[in-house]
Amino acid sequence: MDPSTTTTISQTPVPVQFFSLQTIVVRLLGLIAIICLVKFYLLIRQRRNAIEQFKRKCTIPLVGEPGLFGGNFLEMIAKPNNCQLIHDYHLKLGDTYGLFYGPDPWVMTVDLELIQRVFITEGSTHINVTQFRLPFVREINESLAQVSGDKWRTIRRIMGPSFAPKSMKSDNVYRDIDSVCDMFINMLETQQAIEDLMLLTQQRQEQQKPLDTSSHSMTMMKEDPVPVSNQQGVELDVCHEFKRYSLEVIFRVAFGLERSKELEPQARDEIIDWLDEAARMVNGPLVHIGVMLGIGARLLGFFSQFTPLGACISHIHSIIETNLQRRRRRLMKQQADDCIKGNKDSNSSRKLIDSLIERFDLGEMDDETFKANLFFILLAGHETSANTLAMMFWLLANHPGIQDKLRHLIASEGDQAEYLNWVIWETLRLYPAVPAAIGRVLEHDIEHHHGGVVFPKGSTIIASIWSLHRWQKYWGADVSSFRPERFGEPNSGGGQWSSLRFFAFGDGPRYCIGKHLAMAEIKAIASRLLVKYRVSLCANSPPPTPTHEGGGEGIKTISPNLIHFIIEHPIKLAFTKITNL
Repeated sequence: MDPSTTTTISQTPVPVQFFSLQTIVVRLLGLIAIICLVKFYLLIRQRRNAIEQFKRKCTIPLVGEPGLFGGNFLEMIAKPNNCQLIHDYHLKLGDTYGLFYGPDPWVMTVDLELIQRVFITEGSTHINVTQFRLPFVREINESLAQVSGDKWRTIRRIMGPSFAPKSMKSDNVYRDIDSVCDMFINMLETQQAIEDLMLLTQQRQEQQKPLDTSSHSMTMMKEDPVPVSNQQGVELDVCHEFKRYSLEVIFRVAFGLERSKELEPQARDEIIDWLDEAARMVNGPLVHIGVMLGIGARLLGFFSQFTPLGACISHIHSIIETNLQRRRRRLMKQQADDCIKGNKDSNSSRKLIDSLIERFDLGEMDDETFKANLFFILLAGHETSANTLAMMFWLLANHPGIQDKLRHLIASEGDQAEYLNWVIWETLRLYPAVPAAIGRVLEHDIEHHHGGVVFPKGSTIIASIWSLHRWQKYWGADVSSFRPERFGEPNSGGGQWSSLRFFAFGDGPRYCIGKHLAMAEIKAIASRLLVKYRVSLCANSPPPTPTHEGGGEGIKTISPNLIHFIIEHPIKLAFTKITNL
């Protein structure tokens, strides 16, 4: 072709095609939806296979067909009457049966031979515990109660010695408990004096006589109340008042912090109100979602910070942080003074927290774990002891003969009276602070001797403490009765494992670390009160619990996720001062 005849063609640029923001968002959402559907399908498939595999391998009866998401969680564990449901299924299905906590197979048992093997004999092998998937990452999931493996061994090795009776003595734990007992007695006497003064005022007004309200008069009223009031007694909500007592003990013992010099009569406590609300949220929607869908605890923890529980946690963390700095400075100063003066035995101001700080400063525990366990001591320690005290005094008010026997033995033997131990244990038998032992996750398949039942690796063996403590085979026909003497009688119902029938503090390597502290706290205030006051029911007291099996209850309780025990309403009791034993 002749170049001269070539026609020039215009080269117009092609515009670049950009995706609009709307298109990008739509495509991104579509991709996310596809990923979610795939994960949802895989989750369903995984859970269906896990359920079928457990059924094939383990032939124990199940409570019902587990759902793919919640398992039997919503129909059993999340119910307000979960303890009674679990007990009813034991009566129906036998001493061992299965259910699913979300995707996790749980084996509920009152079989002492199985409990002995998993919790004690092979306790160091099956050391890991079931995860409750609570949205409190640092506060619970990093605590001694939930960590696993070597991390648990490290924390237990660090914290265990501080809760031994010998260390509790050197760290002035018993002295701190006695100080709070004095505060409680003074509070009770002050309230008695106020009520006496009000009654006397009313009497004088009726007689139209002036009344001396000077401080001297108040003191005299406190020391020598009028006879009419002595007959009526001071009415206390023991649920609330023992929580105040227990919280003050924990702050002094575990944190080295005196919250107050005295307990005001019938005063509210903001921290107790927060902790009560937080305790109930353990059975809230965030936990339900975590159990059923397996959503990470950190994600749920992000949402929990916007709840009242989050406010409570933040407040307590600020207290812990401030007090840690103060105790560390005091400890360093004390060590420097001891070095200068050559005083190796200066421990008059030591607290339990000082022993923990010393180990923490040696690098044996990271900061997050250290604070989490301090928080857990507060969370678990104050409520368990307080509830046990409240139930114990309510039971003693319902059984005045037992109360009188205990009072006279305390008067002669002090708080070391063996019968006092029996009364506490019998209270914990009927109302265990933890209604189901934190389950042990099996590290390998185990074959149970009776019938050759195989429990597969990954299953969680849980001692049904609530049912175990009500099992007639181990406790006799009067299992529902409050009878402390049973702990002094020989028992053959449990065979060679008879001691395991009482499991309130657990057993084996992961038994309750606060056992000695709790017993010291309960025994101290109980012995002080019972030699000074007679405890009785009043017009506002809950009715006594019927002793027959299946009867109604005078005390309404709930156990969120079977983790702890909550008394649902006040327990009003009358405390009448004793003039002579």
